[in-house]
Amino acid sequence: MKKILQIGGTVIVVLIVLIIIGSIGSGNNTSEQSTNTDTSKNEEAVKDMGALEKMEIAFIGNPSKEEIKDKLDLALELYKTEITEENYSRAGSTLVALRKESKTGVTEMEILEYMIDSHVDNVNMSFPNMAGISFAALETGNN
Repeated sequence: MKKILQIGGTVIVVLIVLIIIGSIGSGNNTSEQSTNTDTSKNEEAVKDMGALEKMEIAFIGNPSKEEIKDKLDLALELYKTEITEENYSRAGSTLVALRKESKTGVTEMEILEYMIDSHVDNVNMSFPNMAGISFAALETGNN
């Protein structure tokens, strides 16, 4: 019973994170100009980076851009998500947000690997939902 409550709590946290991530980018964000030129240059450099480059920096464990792309492309394909820069960005944000919620050290690449290993043909599951389920399973040790 305790394990079920533990899993239920983790699933609730995952759902909240997914809702927050889903709302990101749905509005028009306007930012004020920075008065600090160093900050402006850094922000511009990050803005000019592609999603995979940002993931290479943000993901724990120093996976290469190529490793990330290989796993992410496969996971996106398995969960019937078009491979676009926007979807790379959303997937990366989802994975990073889940990793930040981890109390046990679950990494983004572990979530992707679990998603790939757990794929079942003819089961319609979205990428964000399967990322959340994978995170919950890894976080609670049910893998």
